[in-house]
Amino acid sequence: MKELYLLRHGKSSWNDPTISDVDRPLNKRGKKDAEFMGNVMRQLNLFPEIIITSTAKRAYSTAKRIAGVLEYEKEKLIKDSELYDCSTEHLLNFVKSLNDIYDKFLIVGHNPEITLFTNRFCNESIINIPTCGLVVIKTDSKFWNELNFGIGVLSFFEYPKKYY
Repeated sequence: MKELYLLRHGKSSWNDPTISDVDRPLNKRGKKDAEFMGNVMRQLNLFPEIIITSTAKRAYSTAKRIAGVLEYEKEKLIKDSELYDCSTEHLLNFVKSLNDIYDKFLIVGHNPEITLFTNRFCNESIINIPTCGLVVIKTDSKFWNELNFGIGVLSFFEYPKKYY
């Protein structure tokens, strides 16, 4: 059974309009929320085998903070440019290409793709996955390349803003 964890990056800073979108850093709340979600994952025993993140600075920083809380080695954190500014179809193809030796992946990416993908993959109607929002999707598939829209089961949806 394959499990896909999808996390939207933490809240980013818009203080400097000269910084390109891909280079926008996390703001103070984004840093705090990433560590909060890492602790939620730890407490609920949600440990992906590998973390793959968009190359955008805010996504990578989010993934790095979560990996730190989960005490992961650097080798378990992979940056992939395909996760920045991709469509839901592209994200599905990316997921289908994942290595079958792993059953649990965390992908750290961006909206609207994270919300749209979750809705299509699980036949859900989530309006918006907030910053640092995490969904866990379960499937009955043994192989990543068998996955398709409409077959996932949303088993977990959590985000820091619920708590303040």
